[in-house]
Amino acid sequence: MSKLLTVNTDKRLLLLDKNDNILMVIQPLKKNEEIWLNYVKIKLQKNVKMGFKLARHNIDKGAEILKYGYVIGVAVKRIGQGELIHFHNIASTYMPSVLKPQQMEDL
Repeated sequence: MSKLLTVNTDKRLLLLDKNDNILMVIQPLKKNEEIWLNYVKIKLQKNVKMGFKLARHNIDKGAEILKYGYVIGVAVKRIGQGELIHFHNIASTYMPSVLKPQQMEDL
């Protein structure tokens, strides 16, 4: 297991690189469950499956999404701390075929 930890963050979330702005979910999380992210208590708005990503902190529209310290996408809207990160709020920078036309226009 990675030795990279964030301060007072739920043990079911994994930070892959110190520069990442996402945390990987390593155990399923349930809707309405409260989790800790860097001393902030977050109430989950939906179920989150293992392998999905949550915002480590607030991410502004247009900001790069970092995983393993590398850019994997760009936020197409503001993403709140603890919010699920997926194709509804990011545009992939390495898989343009999965982008929706509106996402391409917003970049």
